Amino acid sequence: MDNFEEIFKEANRCLNCKKPLCENGCPIKTKIPDFINEIKNNNLEKAYEILQENNIMSDICSNVCPYEEYCSGHCVKGIKGNSVRVSKLEKYVNLWARENHIKLKYKTEKPNKIKVAIIGSGPAGIECRSTISKKRIYGNII
Repeated sequence: MDNFEEIFKEANRCLNCKKPLCENGCPIKTKIPDFINEIKNNNLEKAYEILQENNIMSDICSNVCPYEEYCSGHCVKGIKGNSVRVSKLEKYVNLWARENHIKLKYKTEKPNKIKVAIIGSGPAGIECRSTISKKRIYGNII
């Protein structure tokens, strides 16, 4: 899927389920139907923004996440055929954003002078640092 026509066709396979099982199957609850709808509306910048809302490493995840177990594995279309290839859509949006030099500005709040130590510089440490700086705390990360 190298061109927008193929991506658009794949995005249009999404049924926009009222209870999206793909989103429920995502361990970080990415708003999959929302970002797919933005692709359908030819608004790739908004699709990228949605992907970045809860996962600043969407580009990496689109390459390493086992989608067949998570979002695509829970897709209703997969019951009788091929599920929507969410990873391909996510890869395309992230590549488009990189090629078009899209940079999101994250909203931060005033520092509260609370100090937090994050040990490690791997994906979990980076995401934890990002989560703290955006004042979004998920589950039991901290």
